[in-house]
Amino acid sequence: MDMSNICQICKKNPKAHSFHKLYEHKKISFFYTNPAEAEKYDDVDGIIKHMDNMLKQHAKNKWAWIFDAQGFECKHMIQLNLTKRIIDLISKSHSSNLEYIHIKNVNSTIKQFFNTIMPLINNHELGNKVRFDEK
Repeated sequence: MDMSNICQICKKNPKAHSFHKLYEHKKISFFYTNPAEAEKYDDVDGIIKHMDNMLKQHAKNKWAWIFDAQGFECKHMIQLNLTKRIIDLISKSHSSNLEYIHIKNVNSTIKQFFNTIMPLINNHELGNKVRFDEK
């Protein structure tokens, strides 16, 4: 995918951020994230711009987000400013066509993380769109 109009950081380093479109099926665009794979997992402004541009350009109808928690650690969990900004971005600009957020490879750190942020998510009415892998 040409990153020129999405993210200049990822154009130079494709491993900088982790948010990309996997495919489209029945007019739903599926996006994937794994924070453990992102070299610049703490680049708040860059990640927000990347996500916003990606969604504006590649989620024409409905969209779904697959959040892979494989390798999710405390260093990712403490990025609360990033989390708040992502919630705000989705709530203000991309929630009307969001189908769901699916969390896969759930571990104890991601469970603790979501226990902390669920009040924020519920305040933005995203809580009912978050689902977890059943194990």
